[in-house]
Amino acid sequence: MAEVRNQAEAVDELRQELAAHRAVLASLATQLILNADNKHSMLEQVFTEALDNVERAVEHDDPNREAIIARVHDMADLVQHGE
Repeated sequence: MAEVRNQAEAVDELRQELAAHRAVLASLATQLILNADNKHSMLEQVFTEALDNVERAVEHDDPNREAIIARVHDMADLVQHGE
């Protein structure tokens, strides 16, 4: 029982850390884009590079690959809409 509780606590901690990282990355991307001369171009550059990084880092046969790509698109939407 204690092992299950420790796993649940570890999962909660990872979720909290991931949410914090996501908030910071969205903030950084937003600031970078807002400070650019051509905001649309910078938005495209930032998230194209992110997708390129996924392309290089995640194997094509990885079952989570499409979900990771979808998360990058979600982050782009989040930043684009200033949320």
